Amino acid sequence: MKLLLEIRFQLTPKLWAVYLSFMEFGSHALSKEEAWIPVLGQRSSLVNDLPGGASQMASLVLKSIFCHGHCHPEVGILLKTADDSLCLNLKFKLGAFLQDGLAHKVLFSIKGDNGTRCCLLCKNVISNNSIELEEARLVSGIYKEADLVLSTDDDFAASVLKTVQKKDTLSSKDFQLWQQAVGLNFNPAAMIFDPDLCRVVKPTSQWLHDWMHTFLVKGIFNTIMHLMMREAEEALGRDFYKIVFDYVKEWQLPKSRSENLSGLFLPKRKKANDEAGSFKCTASEGLSLFSIFTCLLLQVVAPTGACAKAIAVMVALANVLELLQACAVPGITSPERLAAAIEAFLQASIAAGWHDAWHPKFHWVVHLPAQLRKWGILPACWVQERKHKLAKRFGNLQQNTTNYERSILLQLLGQTLADMQQEELFDTSCKLERQGRAPAKMVSFLREYMPGSQDIHSCAVAALEPAGFAHKGDLVLMRASHQVAEVYFHADLDGVVYSLVSHFNLLKDDLAHGSLIVQRTEAPMLVETSMIACPLQYTALAEDKIRVLIPLAHRKA
Repeated sequence: MKLLLEIRFQLTPKLWAVYLSFMEFGSHALSKEEAWIPVLGQRSSLVNDLPGGASQMASLVLKSIFCHGHCHPEVGILLKTADDSLCLNLKFKLGAFLQDGLAHKVLFSIKGDNGTRCCLLCKNVISNNSIELEEARLVSGIYKEADLVLSTDDDFAASVLKTVQKKDTLSSKDFQLWQQAVGLNFNPAAMIFDPDLCRVVKPTSQWLHDWMHTFLVKGIFNTIMHLMMREAEEALGRDFYKIVFDYVKEWQLPKSRSENLSGLFLPKRKKANDEAGSFKCTASEGLSLFSIFTCLLLQVVAPTGACAKAIAVMVALANVLELLQACAVPGITSPERLAAAIEAFLQASIAAGWHDAWHPKFHWVVHLPAQLRKWGILPACWVQERKHKLAKRFGNLQQNTTNYERSILLQLLGQTLADMQQEELFDTSCKLERQGRAPAKMVSFLREYMPGSQDIHSCAVAALEPAGFAHKGDLVLMRASHQVAEVYFHADLDGVVYSLVSHFNLLKDDLAHGSLIVQRTEAPMLVETSMIACPLQYTALAEDKIRVLIPLAHRKA
């Protein structure tokens, strides 16, 4: 098995945490907090006192696992059940480090965006750092995977060894230039300079980009959105923030989403975005917004003939984001399809004249297809962001600073182990979120259809197969028929989950732009909840018509 390591830094309180899991669990299991085991929680003030900082902290964790005097994971660890009825030999090796750019930079002692060589994985990609810019800008215009000159683990090891040698032979000033050129920060206590880990840690082959941070946390989406808003306003000669505000506020999100998307386009947000040179929003807000915003561009702005090249960039970006979201669905996102989509997006960005705005994250995406090809999945850090809220909560409540770290870790580990005791925790089949008592009228109605039913429970929320939730009142897409329907209720009848839905009539198929136009009917039908594919975003049109957005993973071929 391949060990997947994630290191998370929480600002308030300042706490470093290390979580680990296994690649073989797959996308759906890895999206659950319970699949990630906490192995360390440490105050940043103490981490900063270490000579090697967080990198040394991580090396201590890895050495406790892979450089143990009594056992080695690659040889195997014998696991027994309490009654010795089952024995398993667990073998694993270090597979990948899943992190954002800052954590990768700190962990591997690299310059990252601040280095001339901004990408550890490439030999021919460089950036230009200017004191006039808040972040680096790419000098290289490479946007095709085939044009990359890739580094190997041997190349990286040679750079590390050469850096150690140069430390003793160069002047301080020349050594600083050397580090800038090779993209490394020399620190003898850091992980990559630890001889005990040279056979375990292979940064080049174990690097795994987090696509969430790449696109949605001061990322590509934020940059492109800002450029799009600015260009549309100039082309239309109107307050485009006001146009988007009025459009977005008419859209309804699935009830599992709580983002206030229209609030992102208030006048005060416009001022803040202009000052920052980036569109500010959370990752969740960006993920909920991009499809609606793209629909606005195609349905409202494109017919005017304005911003054609800029709109092409946004459409291509939306395609990439949908492919990344669909990675967990078999048969949708292949490495080749993802590579073609990323290339089309970057090429459209160049055609729009936006290459000068490219920061290093625009290069990171070129590596995503290769990482998908290698690992078969592209996990993201959404789950750790949720999991780390638990560490933050325990940290805020902790008053014993003498045993602070031990107390935090024991609470995190205890909570994780307790959560793992849940029955069917990693089951991806349909089920009620909670089994509640069904109202008498519902029971009477259901027993007319299912006379032999004994145990009947209900809930306003049902977990869908293999992921997602459908709430009472949501518009949903039916799996086989691809019809749109509204959910009236969910009920569990003797272990099988059913939903009462009302199907809509299809008026117009606009799947080329990712949407359908439908009309409400009063045609309730009891169906198995497993027939529901996903909840939908929608907006009301004139004459009782409704436009719904269909995710890429559920569009008919």
